[in-house]
Amino acid sequence: MGIATGIGSSIVPIYLTEIPPIHLRGAFGSLQQFTFVVAILISQILGLPYIFGSDELWPWVFGFTFIPIALQLIILPLCPESPKFELIVKKDVKKAEINLMKLRTSSDVKAELYQLIAEAEHTSDVVQVSIPQLFNNTYLHRTILAIVLMCSLNFCGINAVYFYSSSIFEKAGLSYNVSLYATLGVSVINIIQTSISSKLVDQPKVGRRILQIIGLGGTLISNLLLVGSMSLTKYSSNNTLQKVGSCGSILFMILLVVSYATGPGPIPWFYVSEIFPTHARGAASALGGAFCLFSGFLVGIVFSPLEDVIGQFSFLVFACIISCLFVYIYKNMVETKGKTVEEVEMKCK
Repeated sequence: MGIATGIGSSIVPIYLTEIPPIHLRGAFGSLQQFTFVVAILISQILGLPYIFGSDELWPWVFGFTFIPIALQLIILPLCPESPKFELIVKKDVKKAEINLMKLRTSSDVKAELYQLIAEAEHTSDVVQVSIPQLFNNTYLHRTILAIVLMCSLNFCGINAVYFYSSSIFEKAGLSYNVSLYATLGVSVINIIQTSISSKLVDQPKVGRRILQIIGLGGTLISNLLLVGSMSLTKYSSNNTLQKVGSCGSILFMILLVVSYATGPGPIPWFYVSEIFPTHARGAASALGGAFCLFSGFLVGIVFSPLEDVIGQFSFLVFACIISCLFVYIYKNMVETKGKTVEEVEMKCK
């Protein structure tokens, strides 16, 4: 499962970036995050105590992975190869044209095909870039930005919501059963906001940069407000203030999820592929995916012991990290909406 996750985290963002027309690239790129949040909701439902969330039945949850695996095995052979891959790697113009017609469900693809051919000719003599080569002067700026963006996926505190939301809701004053359903509600909100973001990411007046900055800023504010509201619940001797703190904790948890789904959740997955040329895209996507998975692993391992020691102030750690990432992203992230590879290349130099 780990090997499959590693491959998927590298390959899927590239494929979803290469197959759509430019004006839909952001929407298609957001699909990866959309499937994540839907899968999380399904897993949470299966994990409810009266379904498979018991000491005896929880291993059966793994059996349900057979369903998406079977669907993928049936559907993937029907999926056309990326036309860019056919042109740049295989040098097969005819096959690229056939696949492009399948993807566009149209035979009128000459203009787009010529554009892809021009890109292929531009990179025909360029050697594929390895991961160590991403750290040379040509790509270093983009590589650091890619790492920062992929780390922001997890260091914004969202994994604390995914892993420990039920216990956080209980500490906010909700009963155990209510906290389980509150967690499901948070996942539903995540799905809705991810869908909204996927529609906005290619809009003329919005785009990647604005959504990422708004979303990351929202997670920073949410973490700070969570500390305040949870502290009010824990330390106040006034019942009214405790209830205010409990309601605030729930509200700011939802705000964190909405902020995450606005930008830091969906955008880094496809943005990393957008800012690198084709010959460096594979290495960059692999590196970014590795940092994303490692940062998620780190949060999963560290958050619970940290919360045991400093309680709700553990969200201050996320706030401090996000504030640093926010400054770097604000200064260095360029807009890639509607830009060709050559245009993005010029902006990133």
